[in-house]
Amino acid sequence: MAGKQEDVKQTPAQKAQAQVAVQQLQDFRQRWMPVQLRLAETIADSGGRESFQRKQARGMATTDTATQFGDAQTKLREQSEAAGMGGTSRQKLAIAGLGEDQGVSAGMGLGNADQRIDDAYLQGLTSVMQLGRGEKATAMQGMGDIARRSGAQAASDASLALQQRAGQAQVAGQALGLGMSGAFGMQQQPAAQYNYNGDASGMQFSPTGAYILGRR
Repeated sequence: MAGKQEDVKQTPAQKAQAQVAVQQLQDFRQRWMPVQLRLAETIADSGGRESFQRKQARGMATTDTATQFGDAQTKLREQSEAAGMGGTSRQKLAIAGLGEDQGVSAGMGLGNADQRIDDAYLQGLTSVMQLGRGEKATAMQGMGDIARRSGAQAASDASLALQQRAGQAQVAGQALGLGMSGAFGMQQQPAAQYNYNGDASGMQFSPTGAYILGRR
């Protein structure tokens, strides 16, 4: 007849380890799981076509474009008037052309804003999965990053459009930059030389700016 099997008793060290594990699980459930759930909900909501984040990004893109091209129009008017071309057909056509360029930049800016939100949404989903596996999450792109990229593109597009339209209006000299780069954490680019045919050299073009240049 087999003897009665005795229960295996835990050592003090094993009891301490088990207690730590229980405390860690409770801490995760009470503190970190709610944070992860809120993060997942926020990311899921941001991907919607009418999400707050998407509307905010589109609004920033529209504002950046309007601001930068407004400054470009003022600069173009001042340059052409200084060259004695105020009120001429060349000045009017150049300013009207700048408005057309603004429309192109605005449309592509909205598309880029949507794409950046989509990219941030996918990146956020990846981060949530990494956290769920106990891995270090990839840093997600915030609205500050999106705003800087939006502003940089608008500044680049407006600067290129100014150079081109000033050349078309035959404003002699060197087209001055808008001086807006510092507001977006960018290094100030040197002013670009242009000729009377509206060609610019030494400039860095955004995709929108390259499109504007290609339409000439």
